[in-house]
Amino acid sequence: MPEADKIRIYISFDPNTDMETAEGVYQYLNKQLESKDLEFWNPTEVAEENYRTDALAFLEQTQLFLACFSPNYLDSANTRWELDLAISEQKRRPELQILVTIARAAPLPAVLEGFPIAPAADQPVEGFSLSREIQLQRVVQRAQDLLFQVERSQSLFEEPAGPEFVLHFEDVRERLIVWLEHCDLAPLFLFLKRLLHPEKTPDALFQLEDAFAEWRQQSQRNKLSFEVFQKTVAAIRLDLRHLIEQLEVEQFRKTWAGIFANTYYGLQPVEAPADKLAGLFLPISEILIPKTLNLPDHSITDEAWEGVGTLSVQQQQEFRRNLLLAQDAIGIGNFSRAYAHCEHVRSHIDPQSAQLYELLLISYLKKETPDRIIHDAVYGKGSKLNHVVVYAGRFSEYQQLDKCPTEAGRYNLRATAEALSDALLRLYSTYQNDYILHTGRYSSEVPDNRAAISHCVQVAMEIYRTVHPYRGFLELAANELCNGGKYDYIRQVEIIGDEFRFASHEDFGIESEIRELIGMLEAISDEDDDALMNKQLRENLFFNLRAKRHRLQSQIAEEQRRYIQFTDLRDSVIELVQASLLGYKIFGDKLYPDHESFLRLAIEQLLPGLLLPTASGTPANAVGNLRWFILDASGAVSAHPDCAKYRFEVLKVVEKIVKDHAGHAGWLQVQPNIKSEVYKQFAADAEAKYLDIRDQLKWTDVRRPNETDARRTIIQVLQAWESAYHAYPERGQAFLQHILFELAGERLLLWMHFNPTQLNTVSESLGLGYDARKTFKKILELPSGLETEEAYKLLATNIFNRKIKPEYEKVLAGDEGQRSKVESLLLQALHIYRDLYAAPEFLDFVFEELTNERKFRWIQISMEGNPEPAPCEPPLSLDPPDILRQLAATLPKRFRLLEARTRIAERRFKDLTTQYLREVSEYTYENRLEERRLTIEIIRKLKGVFLYYPEARYLELPIRELEGHGRIRWREKFLGIFPTGSNHYENRYFGFDYSQELSEFRMFRDTRQQWMEHVLRQTGDLT
Repeated sequence: MPEADKIRIYISFDPNTDMETAEGVYQYLNKQLESKDLEFWNPTEVAEENYRTDALAFLEQTQLFLACFSPNYLDSANTRWELDLAISEQKRRPELQILVTIARAAPLPAVLEGFPIAPAADQPVEGFSLSREIQLQRVVQRAQDLLFQVERSQSLFEEPAGPEFVLHFEDVRERLIVWLEHCDLAPLFLFLKRLLHPEKTPDALFQLEDAFAEWRQQSQRNKLSFEVFQKTVAAIRLDLRHLIEQLEVEQFRKTWAGIFANTYYGLQPVEAPADKLAGLFLPISEILIPKTLNLPDHSITDEAWEGVGTLSVQQQQEFRRNLLLAQDAIGIGNFSRAYAHCEHVRSHIDPQSAQLYELLLISYLKKETPDRIIHDAVYGKGSKLNHVVVYAGRFSEYQQLDKCPTEAGRYNLRATAEALSDALLRLYSTYQNDYILHTGRYSSEVPDNRAAISHCVQVAMEIYRTVHPYRGFLELAANELCNGGKYDYIRQVEIIGDEFRFASHEDFGIESEIRELIGMLEAISDEDDDALMNKQLRENLFFNLRAKRHRLQSQIAEEQRRYIQFTDLRDSVIELVQASLLGYKIFGDKLYPDHESFLRLAIEQLLPGLLLPTASGTPANAVGNLRWFILDASGAVSAHPDCAKYRFEVLKVVEKIVKDHAGHAGWLQVQPNIKSEVYKQFAADAEAKYLDIRDQLKWTDVRRPNETDARRTIIQVLQAWESAYHAYPERGQAFLQHILFELAGERLLLWMHFNPTQLNTVSESLGLGYDARKTFKKILELPSGLETEEAYKLLATNIFNRKIKPEYEKVLAGDEGQRSKVESLLLQALHIYRDLYAAPEFLDFVFEELTNERKFRWIQISMEGNPEPAPCEPPLSLDPPDILRQLAATLPKRFRLLEARTRIAERRFKDLTTQYLREVSEYTYENRLEERRLTIEIIRKLKGVFLYYPEARYLELPIRELEGHGRIRWREKFLGIFPTGSNHYENRYFGFDYSQELSEFRMFRDTRQQWMEHVLRQTGDLT
């Protein structure tokens, strides 16, 4: 068989406790898949020193990893290593399936949650009530399903169509043009080359890139003035703008939208440029000598300080010399030396000079680098950023006061803010968190970087306030706080005063924080650009939310293919809806089409079936098949119970969305449609659940579900049907019929029984909190279309056929330990006839058992010929003779007392004859006093049987015995030899005179006809 067709299976187990289970799984897999080419991992054939090397090589080609879990599974270092390796390998290679086999009962650890389990978690292979073979068969069946992807009851989620980021090319062009404002254009050139197709990249782009790089080198080498520098860069920027405006989408790569989003929004780690501070302008202008030092404010007017604060000639010379040395040190790249010179001037002279603090700022940035400064601000004490803030503050102050101003003005402050902002972006891009995807099990597998990202936002705002009002990372921070980035900041959405209110996870008001950020961005832009800036912020959030929805759909589809459930889908969708509502609250939907509406993005997750396609024909795109609404007991629409776990008031949210979109009148129109849609979904779900459990209950082997679980599911369906009826009584008659048919036992399970004289709900149903008897009576009072008599007929018939008769057939005839059970069944049959439905077959069952005695003897005939209850321990709770009389009185033509007497007499005759033949020896000399006593008792009982039903055969044995042709000697013998006519002396012990008894039996024989007439009068057959 080709190597590609080989199936490799890795069974991981604790060799000290689970070797037997692993061998059982191996044997059953080999037997079940004997037609396949299987290869199993065999640790016993591997040397200890090569164990992990060989195991790694095998796992890299394995199709199924089977973990035999037990309490000691994770105690072994090798099994822990194998499991971790399998999980990481599955992420790399989706075709690897992982199956958890419960070898012995133990709580399942978090690392194994979400993977397929066989058998059930509470039904281990070893030590469970079901046989070990059955459990191993279940494991093998599940493994086969995983290996060969058999069809499952639930349908797979479809892979999302279209690209992840639905970005318009013009939107990208707008953002690229904004990027032209950056001081350093080198990252923009690199970004454009990544976006453009290599074969379609315009030559003008390479020419502009070379021109910019050459000009940067020339400006630093020739020490050009800032004015010349600005003019040249502006010319390059203008040419680049023209180039960007002329680009066409056909020139970009097919994946340009993903490349742009991953870099622009920091979704993937952003590569750092070669020179992170290339945007700074290195000052080369003449050093201006300050005239004053930093002094207290009152020194200017205080006579005592007159003349104090001016620089001496020596200080002026030292100032100039150190700043020139600092400029030279920066030029040769010795930034620590440059900073030392500037710090010496600041600490020893402390003049009022913008040039000094500009050099301090540049040298400190070059020495520490923006990445280290930002890292310290986010994770450390922030002292490095404090240095930058102090230097930038003094620089800005003195520049504004015209104290030794620099030729570049505030340009380097902007470049500093840009460099720090880029460093924040690079740090932010390393956090691979996505609150929409990382729910459920994933939430504990990714590091918690929420605090670090919050610090990044705060640092960005501090740079804005203290260094320079630069847009940069603030735009990304606004997107982050609006839940378009890595983390969710909304703890709960509430509707208060007809407005959405958002409770934050953090210690700040999320709405006020976002508006403050937007206010900062508006303060940066010109008045004409505010609308464009807000539009871009809104687009950023909307694009990211749609992309998150796309990624979530892909993740869920992939998990279904792998038979795992790691994502908490409801939590993910709720967070997506909450983020959409926050976007609506901040930016609104006015003047935007449906396909760009936050409200539509939210509502189509909750009510996709009610939304019409957008103007472009795009249908509602909901993630998964979640149900958000149910019908309560009264038939009203209410939130799904699972929403309470997430404190999500879905019904109020939907109402608010509809009212915001269409007003109160629109809500009144939509509300009935919502109820109708929920009704259809609710009824369809109930029907599908019922059909599924019906199909499962058809199995008679290990695939048949536990009856308690099945009953619990059916109860949910019955309650759902009842709710559906109350929602629309005029069209819910069929649901009532479904309920009645099920409760009457016509469908899947039996719900009521007699216990034994009263109709009760079965204990299993009561244990689950469902009183079927009360529900049955309640439904009968509603217009179900099923007559009450017909319903009770069905109930009675099914209780009789599905409970009484099967339990009766299971009873072993003559097993006195089960007599009380049969007694109860007889009473149940009688009460079914009396209380539910008068079907003669119920009484046939009782009559047949009492007369033909299929299981037990019920009626004993006394010596006087009277019927009596058969003696037993404990005594019978019913009176069989009286029951027969009542049966005959109820249906005299069907149940004749004479027929009953015939059957019972025949049974007693056979019993007595059998006892006589079995217990009394045919050899007279062997019979002693006990045999005589027994024979006398049989003769007297046979007399009673004859009196009960005069049949000549019943007299044959007594007459034959008493005439001396039997097994007991009834007469005395003279001298022990000659028989006489006198009564045997032993007969007197029992008060028995054989001659009198013989005469009486002969009289019965001769007058049998008269005795029969007497019996017929007693039974009513002769008047």
